[in-house]
Order: sequence, then C-alpha cells, then structure tokens
Amino acid sequence: MSLAFYSDIPAIPSRSLSKFEDNCGSLKCLILVTPHVRMPSTFLSYWDELRNLITLAWPLMITHFLRFISPSLSIMICGHFSREELDAASLANTVINVLGLSIDMGFSTASDTLFSQTYGSSKRKLMGIILQRALLIMTLIFLTLACVHVNIEGLLLMAGQDSLISSLAAEYVLAFLPGLYCDYLFMTLSRYLTSQNRVQPMVIAACSGTIFTLLSQSLVFKLDLGLRASASFLSMSFAVMLLCEVLYIFIYRIYAETWDGWDFVGALSEWGIFFRLGIPGILMIAFEEWCLELSTFIADWQPTCHESRTKTRRL
Repeated sequence: MSLAFYSDIPAIPSRSLSKFEDNCGSLKCLILVTPHVRMPSTFLSYWDELRNLITLAWPLMITHFLRFISPSLSIMICGHFSREELDAASLANTVINVLGLSIDMGFSTASDTLFSQTYGSSKRKLMGIILQRALLIMTLIFLTLACVHVNIEGLLLMAGQDSLISSLAAEYVLAFLPGLYCDYLFMTLSRYLTSQNRVQPMVIAACSGTIFTLLSQSLVFKLDLGLRASASFLSMSFAVMLLCEVLYIFIYRIYAETWDGWDFVGALSEWGIFFRLGIPGILMIAFEEWCLELSTFIADWQPTCHESRTKTRRL
C-alpha cells in the first residue's frame, strides 16, 4: 500500500518488524512499512489521484447517460402517434425502470466490488469464475422479474390505471423484455471491464446503441409503425450495446488473463456474498429511482393528467 496518504505513520526499525507483524495477527500484510522511509503527501500526488479518478469516471457518466437516453427517445416518438400511446410508453418505461434497470444497476455493484478485489490479487483466474457466477445470478434475477413483467397488465389495473393504457403498456413491456436481459448482461460485462481499467469500450457500446436508437426510432416515426415497433427497436438497441462489448472482449482477448474455462461447480457456489453486496446496492440506487418514478403513477390518478400529457406531446 502506498504511504502517500499515511505520511504521519512513523517509520518502524527493521528489528521491530517481526514484533509488529506478530501484533497484527492475521492482518499483518495489510500495511507494509519500509524502515526509515517516508513519502510525504504532496499536491502533485493528490492531483495525480484526482486525474486518474476523472479518467475512469467520465466514460462511466457518458455510458449511463446514453443508457437512459434511449428510452426517452422512444417515449418522444410514441407521443406522435396518439395520446394513449404516449401515456402507455411513459407508464411502461416507469415499470421498466422500477422493476428492471434500477435493480440491474444496483445489484451489479456486487460484481464491481468482487471483480476489483480479485483483479488486484495474484489469482486473477478467479475472475472467470466470479463472472460465471454473476451471469447466472443476473439471469436468475431477470427470470424472476420477467414473471412480473409478463403479468404487468393485471398489476397496473390493480393499481388503478386505465384499462386501455394498461393494455398498451403491457405490450410495450413485453416487446422490450429481451432488451432488459441484454442490459443485465451488459452491466455485468461492464463491471468486468471496468475492474481492468477498460472503460472506453463501454462508451463506444453506448454510443452505438444510441445511434441505432436514433435511426430506428426515426424509421418508426416515418413509417408510423406504432408503439410495439418502438419498444422492439429499443430492445434491439440494448442488444447492440451488449454485442459491442462481447466483440471487444473476444477480439482483443480481454479474457485471456482472467478466464480459465467453464467451472459449473464453482459458478454454482458462494452466491451468498453476491446477495450480501448486491441487496444494499439495490437499496442505495433503486430507491432513488423508485421515488422519482412514483410521480408517474401519482400523475395517472389525477383527473387532468391526460390533458397535461397531450399539451406536452403537442410541444
């Protein structure tokens, strides 16, 4: 561990190192102090650290921004068809965010932690097993949520939504369902790449998906293909993002250092740590999204919501 941020720790004489290690017990390797060597913190050291953080952060910001732009484009296009389709697309994307994308982003933080710790160790091949576990767990979570999505029309009716809007929203949600699974895999592979300081591929993938969304939604508008086509093309845009990441991993052989083949026994074991890390991630990220999307449900209960949305569509 670098001592740039521990300049106040006194140097330990070499004759005292063994005693120091004994007192540390199982944590004796946590901090390594070189005798009579001090590395004081400087402005340049902090600046270098900040620059490294910014280098890693801005691609992630762009990726997540573009990832949420595509559904908004779909809603805008659906607003040109009819008032009901605008309402349905807005409601459907609320369901997708609350019962899909937010849970995906929150639970994938567990992969971020485990990938980073393993890549920094001497057993990088374990990353391959962790990746297999992550893919299996994310698939299981998706299948669980898919059961809810398939029956979403009845749930919306129970929540007091309009019957026509609920029916159209259910069509939208079902058409987007394959794209939701692609996003679950995309986020897992993104954490896998980020832990290896490879963030540019995520930006390229997100840009490719956004470009595909712009072109496809323009086609939907020109040909008046309707709400289901808009949702289907949106689903394809998430598949394009996933395909870009997979191609990058295989073309540049990113897996060579961390993959040691399929291990089904290892992939099916030690799932507890994923849920211990992933559930707090969901609570941290998804709750914020749920609070924001709650306004959509509340708006649908108001008598003037349809008139307001119609005015917004005309703008």
